[in-house]
Amino acid sequence: GLSRLRVPAEPPWVLRRCGARLSVADYMLYGWTRVLRFQARHMAVSDHVFGLKWSGHMTAPRLGVLLRHLPPGVTEIYVHPATARDDRLCALMPDYEHVEEFAALMDLELIDRG
Repeated sequence: GLSRLRVPAEPPWVLRRCGARLSVADYMLYGWTRVLRFQARHMAVSDHVFGLKWSGHMTAPRLGVLLRHLPPGVTEIYVHPATARDDRLCALMPDYEHVEEFAALMDLELIDRG
């Protein structure tokens, strides 16, 4: 009964416009998503997914840049927000900026732009 699937198609050209340093792996992952998209052809998938390259670091400045460069189509942006970090989060995701990601989602300036 599964009808939707995340295909992690994060377009390298958008990341480059946002100032990201790209690696061969970024291009390879994007190429691989074509295979995934074909395999999921009978399911609903978004056109783009952002949050892979900057996983755990979707802060307000980064999200603001991304929003200015979003391509047309359906986009999924994923974050790992939290209002506070506890010992478990620190152990599992030591360098993630959970609180900053939550603040980005609550940033009225970014919300008004969207």
